[in-house]
Amino acid sequence: MRESKPVYVTLTAGVVVSYTLFALGLAAHILGLELPMLFTAAAITLLITPTAAVIAALATFLAGREYRGALLALTLLAIMALSLLISSMLRR
Repeated sequence: MRESKPVYVTLTAGVVVSYTLFALGLAAHILGLELPMLFTAAAITLLITPTAAVIAALATFLAGREYRGALLALTLLAIMALSLLISSMLRR
């Protein structure tokens, strides 16, 4: 299995879902409905998409027994988690 296929599908699906939610929120706003949860869901989906892609890459590398790639993906996940932790601590 090619390593890029699950990552590609994850990134594409995340962007499509996010943009669809943004478009629905915009359409609702134009029609006079205030549905801020659509914009929130779109933003959260867009933010979660890269993390989901790294997790998909990690799973693909592990399934293919490519441990160097899996270690790299795991390192990237740790950096992402650390940055989230540091940003939440600095926000307070």
